[in-house]
Amino acid sequence: MRLFIGVYPPKEIIDYIYSIENQLISKGIFGNYTKKENIHLTLKFLGETEETKIEDIKNILTEYKNLDLNLKISKLSYFKRNSEILLWIGLSGDINNLENYANSLNDQLYELGFEKENKKFKPHITIARKINFNDLNLRLINNIAIQNLSFKIQNIELIQSTLTKEGPIYKTLY
Repeated sequence: MRLFIGVYPPKEIIDYIYSIENQLISKGIFGNYTKKENIHLTLKFLGETEETKIEDIKNILTEYKNLDLNLKISKLSYFKRNSEILLWIGLSGDINNLENYANSLNDQLYELGFEKENKKFKPHITIARKINFNDLNLRLINNIAIQNLSFKIQNIELIQSTLTKEGPIYKTLY
């Protein structure tokens, strides 16, 4: 089963991020936008995982319940991965603590046999992939004002991702 470890922001943050997606689409910036119900922050992508490892993963995640992280939406930006442009929402606030949790998770999961991330963790919420990108769209993206909305993270979750023709379907396992 295909798994990742992540965080769902509160409903009001998801609603706001979804409104940004709609604003981008209304400006003619097309791509594969994240469905409203799938808006999340990924801490660690696990990929195809044997069901026998799920209990061990859950045991690790018990250490990451009742957190008190304060985050804030800080910016809209993009990056290139291979030939694909991704749009994302950057975060600020308790980023150092979030990075420490992500690094600790990375180490603990490595001990279970998962690949270790070598790139520095950069917290962001991906909102679109395969964007039609040109100079005009870049200017439009740069001119979208982002409200610095704050939210709390209390739990890190184990999420199953089932790929379908209509896009991924996420289910929280723990």
